[in-house]
Amino acid sequence: MIKNYFKILPTIIILLIILCNITALAQSENELQKNNIKSVFSEFEHGIKTGAIKEFSNQLMIETYISLENGESAYYSSNQSFYILKDFLQSYK
Repeated sequence: MIKNYFKILPTIIILLIILCNITALAQSENELQKNNIKSVFSEFEHGIKTGAIKEFSNQLMIETYISLENGESAYYSSNQSFYILKDFLQSYK
């Protein structure tokens, strides 16, 4: 009976090591994703504060939905979004 434990023990240890590595990889990927999201919001925040659309224009999608206080509300291409936001931020500094 003890011999069976010694046969199974290395397998259990290897499985635990693999499980720990998978968990660590998932956590590090999650942290990278959080940092990426924070940097995107930071780009938007800084660009809006300074009125510099170029700060975050690379984050605009091919088709972006924009709804602004001045009545602009629709889906726009990334190029159109750039100019609509630029005009809006120039008007409402």
